[in-house]
Parts: sequence; C-alpha cells; structure tokens
Amino acid sequence: MQIALEMAGMKEVPPDSAVHVPGRRLQRILFALDVYAAELLYAKDHA
Repeated sequence: MQIALEMAGMKEVPPDSAVHVPGRRLQRILFALDVYAAELLYAKDHA
C-alpha cells in the first residue's frame, strides 16, 4: 500500500481503499480485483 501511495503522490490511504483485517494469528489473506468463478475455484484448489 505504501508503494501505491507514493506512486499516486498521496500521504494517506483514502477511506474507500483502506485494508481492515480483524483477527489474530492470520496466516493467509486473499485479495483480488475483478475475480470470476474460475479464479475463485483455482484459488480454492491451490490454497
């Protein structure tokens, strides 16, 4: 996120782009844009 902010010339994360991950001892997080069923099935099979 820091790299993206620097490239955009911004100092803070816009409110609609913040990443909030509640929890403890997280091991894996999946983030994707424009995901379709095929990508979700692939991710499920390779997790």
